[in-house]
Amino acid sequence: MDSPVFTTEQRDKIINTLIFLGEKIKPLHVTKALKFFYLLDEQAVARFGIPFFGLKYYVWQYGPVAKDLYFELSQPKEFAPYLGIKTIDGSNAKEIVLKTNDFDDGEFSQAEIELLTEILEKRWTMLGFEMVSLTHKENELWHKTASRHNLLKEDGKMKQATSHYTLDFSELIENEKIKSDRYRSFQEFRAL
Repeated sequence: MDSPVFTTEQRDKIINTLIFLGEKIKPLHVTKALKFFYLLDEQAVARFGIPFFGLKYYVWQYGPVAKDLYFELSQPKEFAPYLGIKTIDGSNAKEIVLKTNDFDDGEFSQAEIELLTEILEKRWTMLGFEMVSLTHKENELWHKTASRHNLLKEDGKMKQATSHYTLDFSELIENEKIKSDRYRSFQEFRAL
């Protein structure tokens, strides 16, 4: 068997987040889930200096996208005991079908539960394409990164579907020393 892509902590947190989202969002499409994961990481860094999951996000056409999570949610391997994927008839949309509804809040701090609840309450009614638009606004990290690397056409859309460029969350907090130090420490710890 291939070695795991996610740490045990990441896997458990991802699965429990999907259960949390799946209780409110029906059906829970892969695109929408991916946007929630990005927003959780982005907002956690902006507020606390520490990511929610610590995933790496790439500048993709409908991104930001955590590439490893995208592939895992498209065809579950590590997550197969916990979820399946159902293709919606007549579309490219994929729905996440959870095999368990046993949410374990032990994976989260109180601040993370509050952030998860807040983002869910604000965004759960948004459609996937609306969430893409939200993350692609001119002042957002995805747009800044895509512009810096000359990935956008004049109409603001990407020249290609994917790229190897990643988002640097430190840009969100570059003028906030305490959060920047926390983020740098998190990155150093993760690199060990």
